[in-house]
Amino acid sequence: MFEFNEEDLKFNQRGQLSPSQKEWLKMIGRGGIRLQNWNVWIAIGFMFLGLCIIIGLYLQNEDSRAALFSNPANLLVFPIMVLVILGILALSIGLAYWNSKRLETATLLSVTGNIRFDESYSSKSNIRSS
Repeated sequence: MFEFNEEDLKFNQRGQLSPSQKEWLKMIGRGGIRLQNWNVWIAIGFMFLGLCIIIGLYLQNEDSRAALFSNPANLLVFPIMVLVILGILALSIGLAYWNSKRLETATLLSVTGNIRFDESYSSKSNIRSS
């Protein structure tokens, strides 16, 4: 993740992101969008599966069919639920695009002063952290 080469360091010292760093951030943003799109399709599949199960249970016998069709508000609940869920999913896709755009247009912040590099090693887990 933090693999710098000489070109990256020169760009960063001038207060800019190198082309490879910009491309890496763009790839991370696009990966988030792809992941969110898959999540949306999975959520839509489960939503329709749930609706089919609920409607199947309502249509199972004559008493439950009578209960479903006795009040018109019962029939309005299903389309309203679908619209609310689709609205939430659309907002989640919009948020993924917004976050991706923020990554693509990221700016480099700079600080001045001395730095310190700390490194630790755990012999029990054989892990080195910096």
